[in-house]
Amino acid sequence: MKRIALILLLLLPVLLLPQRFGEVQSAEESEKQSMLPVIGEGEVEITKSLLEVPIDETVFIVGPGDKFSISIEAGETINYFADVTPAGGVLIPKVGNIDVSWMTLKEAKAVISEMVISQYRQSRVTVDLVAIREFMVPVTGAVINPGYFKSSPVNRVSDLIDAANPNPLADLTAVMITDRNNNHRTLNMILFTTRGDMAQNPRLNNGDKVHIPLANVAERIIVIRGAVSEAGYPIIQPEESLASIIARKISVHENADIENIVVIRYEDGKPTFYSVQPAEYDSFILRGGDEIEVSNELPVNVLGQVEEPGSFVFIPGYTASDYINLAGGILPSGASKGVKIIRKNGDVLHGRDILIQRGDIIEVNRSMINLLVGEISILQFVSTMATLVLAYSAVN
Repeated sequence: MKRIALILLLLLPVLLLPQRFGEVQSAEESEKQSMLPVIGEGEVEITKSLLEVPIDETVFIVGPGDKFSISIEAGETINYFADVTPAGGVLIPKVGNIDVSWMTLKEAKAVISEMVISQYRQSRVTVDLVAIREFMVPVTGAVINPGYFKSSPVNRVSDLIDAANPNPLADLTAVMITDRNNNHRTLNMILFTTRGDMAQNPRLNNGDKVHIPLANVAERIIVIRGAVSEAGYPIIQPEESLASIIARKISVHENADIENIVVIRYEDGKPTFYSVQPAEYDSFILRGGDEIEVSNELPVNVLGQVEEPGSFVFIPGYTASDYINLAGGILPSGASKGVKIIRKNGDVLHGRDILIQRGDIIEVNRSMINLLVGEISILQFVSTMATLVLAYSAVN
């Protein structure tokens, strides 16, 4: 037992302190491992950005906060992650600080690869962008929430405008972008929303500023009222048509009469009324101060001797008889042949088989007998007449 205990005592250091037998680690290998530590999976959180398309390496500008993955194959593979510093450099142990500020991604990758290869000769180097930086962009002007907003090189101007929430008087046709060199650019966001013009909605860079001006009330603002979901004071762009403003700003109710929109225009202080038909929407050019009135669709009214007189939604192809049925049918006091239709233009038609148009008035007249005897029954009428005859005979 003493011998066994002695053997276990001698083996204890070996069990507690694992060693590599038969392998000799060179000083160069040791230096490489200590200078460029291997990063295990899951130790670095990679920022995920929503991209429309893959990044164009010839356009994307590298900046502080971007993260690179550097893979060096020199006998063994060494993986390293490096952030672009606030000063615009990428610090790589044994290689040094590589200045990549304001380089395109293609240029930065080439410079990093060249510098690494200069220290690790006959190695294969792979450089990739694995995370995109974020920066703050100020949004000012005619917005409800002015201030600084987080952005990235893949965000577009419209993202920040939506976040800042433009007020109703914001002129989105003249959005001003100022870059870090104080260069100005004017964008028409309406052309982006209506025509998909991506040139009017560029991506943002460090140092950009966004300003949304107020519109000229007299020249650019119109009024929308009536059977619409949101009445208000939208901004029109130069030479904008009624069709364009309907497409981007007017959401009508189900019963709106879009076949007859009225535009009120004040000329010399006096209102002029334009009844615009659908075929004219594209050619009717709006002016500042115009008032657009969207009326409710004219209903079909059923009146007179019916069970439930009232207004009904126009249904194409329905006749007067169909609408009378919707109104519960003709009362006993009504004349089935006494149906009159009054058109919007004043025309009067007769008959239950007439096709009905929007705005028609259907009137069911009282029958002749009802006019003579009122609401009493025929039996009551005969009994009354007999009583009168007998009374007359008795007197004579």
